[in-house]
Amino acid sequence: MRRVILSTLFALCLMSSSSGCFVNMYSADPIRRYRQLFFQSQDLMLLEDDWERFWMINQPSQLSARMYNGLGDPAARIRPE
Repeated sequence: MRRVILSTLFALCLMSSSSGCFVNMYSADPIRRYRQLFFQSQDLMLLEDDWERFWMINQPSQLSARMYNGLGDPAARIRPE
């Protein structure tokens, strides 16, 4: 029983000392790994586009300069009294 517990503790210490995931995410073949990294970076770029589209950051502003602060229109600077 002691041997099983010690071997289990040793295996846990060995696995917890490694950095990152125990199973490698990418292929060992350099060409295939390059393709995987390339596709992943493309997915992240598409995710950024989706984020901007969701929050409508990529759309032009519907506010005119006068409605926003009045600095764009010279007539808006003069306040009628």
